[in-house]
Amino acid sequence: AVSARGGPPIVVAHSLGGRVAATAAASVGKHWRGVVLVDSALGPTAVVNALGDSASIPAASAYESAAVALQRFRLRPSQPNSLPYVVDHIAQTSLRETERGWEWKFDPKTRLRGEGITAETLGRIKCDVMLVRAENGRVAKNAGEWLSSSVGRPVPVVEIPLAYHHV
Repeated sequence: AVSARGGPPIVVAHSLGGRVAATAAASVGKHWRGVVLVDSALGPTAVVNALGDSASIPAASAYESAAVALQRFRLRPSQPNSLPYVVDHIAQTSLRETERGWEWKFDPKTRLRGEGITAETLGRIKCDVMLVRAENGRVAKNAGEWLSSSVGRPVPVVEIPLAYHHV
């Protein structure tokens, strides 16, 4: 991808996508202008807020119709302030029809457990890094300090007040 101005891209990634983007930035990020991590829990549990159902991703299921699958869609972790039209859009664009029926596009093999990305991996990131933190999200207040220490330079942190994980 190339930015609108023709230079290197800035990659923006949310949640689990932040782990993927940070890992990619550690290997190919020298070709990027930067990476923006949006409520992405990267490090040790000390910098990740525990939100109960956040890790309870269901096993891959196939549904008989898109309508049945859409009735089952829930944000994980749940949150009290979702915009229904946004949730509907996410649900509708998160489905695909397969030979088995209608399935969610996520790959259940991407369920990550344990401590997340290591400081060593983050230390290999050469492009700019920014963290966007939801006030009530998965990323703890001290995550910016840990991320800056791991990357080896200051990482700007923007907190979105009153926001939950699904900013």
